[in-house]
Amino acid sequence: MRSTHTPVRAAKRYQRKPVILAALLVGGIFGYEAASYRYAVQAALTSSNAVIQVRFSPGGHCTQFVKEAISKAQKIILVQAYSFTSLPIADALIQAHQRGVEVRILVDRSQLTSKYTQVRHVAEQGVFVAVDGVPGIAHNKVMIIDDHYVLTGSFNWTKAAEKSNAENLLLIKDTKINEIYKTAWHQRAEQAQVVAD
Repeated sequence: MRSTHTPVRAAKRYQRKPVILAALLVGGIFGYEAASYRYAVQAALTSSNAVIQVRFSPGGHCTQFVKEAISKAQKIILVQAYSFTSLPIADALIQAHQRGVEVRILVDRSQLTSKYTQVRHVAEQGVFVAVDGVPGIAHNKVMIIDDHYVLTGSFNWTKAAEKSNAENLLLIKDTKINEIYKTAWHQRAEQAQVVAD
């Protein structure tokens, strides 16, 4: 009977071991990374009580719409911003903070170095600002106001979004939707790094 243990077979078996070990190592790393990030709040709901207002830009006066919503805040404003270069929106948030509204902003890391970023401006006025720790980009454009309102859509908090981009913006009045967005905001905030003023 011939032996099945030949040098060629042994070499092939030996070559497979590093590949298998590498695959296990990579899988373990990705598994750990995935487990260390708590991502999306998953929710589905039907609400007949929601009131939704819609704006489009350019030409829809979205910035003014956002400022008016901010001016009505009584307790808290939670913001998520991919791009935050709008001085009028920054000033409206500062004014809300100065009249006693708790204002907390999460931004994408690009806003630390963006040319026209308002991050330092609002932080210098005492507004809480933190950088979202997501591994990719923090692409949310969300403003949660008190217990009832959510502003969201493609509209960035920027001059370009107001003047030249094709954007949409929704103001949703619904306590359940507000609660879902708040939960998601707080989950992102757990992994954020505070910006020093």
